[in-house]
Amino acid sequence: MKKISVNKDSVKLVIILSCIALVSSLLLACVNLFTQVDEEAKLRETIGEVYSSPLTDTTYDMSGFENLPKAEILNMFKAEDGAVVILSKSTNCYSAGNGISLLVVIKGDDILDIVSYSHGETPGLGTNALTDDYLARYEALSVSDFTIEGGVTGASPSGKKEVANYTGATKSSNGVRDAVTNAVRAYVLIAKEVA
Repeated sequence: MKKISVNKDSVKLVIILSCIALVSSLLLACVNLFTQVDEEAKLRETIGEVYSSPLTDTTYDMSGFENLPKAEILNMFKAEDGAVVILSKSTNCYSAGNGISLLVVIKGDDILDIVSYSHGETPGLGTNALTDDYLARYEALSVSDFTIEGGVTGASPSGKKEVANYTGATKSSNGVRDAVTNAVRAYVLIAKEVA
């Protein structure tokens, strides 16, 4: 049988490297603790910049809500003045991995404001469908301009109320349309009765 020899220098090196790794991981954990972003606080701060009425603590039960394909309601808040602020995301866009997230403010049956919250669209192309001017086309609509069928499907306005895609940003326009339509659906099916 062959005897295994242990080199003391190798053992010291392994112990030193292990200690360095431990200290490094503790430092990284501390840095993460102090630099971690509270997503809900960030969202509430952005909503405060977009809409002047303070938010209440009212929460909405999203269980059972059937999102449109490639769209999702991330959060819904009720403002003190009765408006509902909806964070809606669509992946039916150019940058499907990031998607397009919009803050949609609805009060009564009117869409008061739509603001881009986050996206990964191409600057100068897809972002054209996220400009204030383009989003204002949806703000001119009311909830009744959308077709909500059987509580499951939804269609964006058609005919005179149709919002045309932004030329050169068709995929991004589709994402905006789906995010807004899904927000309107969530408002009608969940929040309208308590707004």
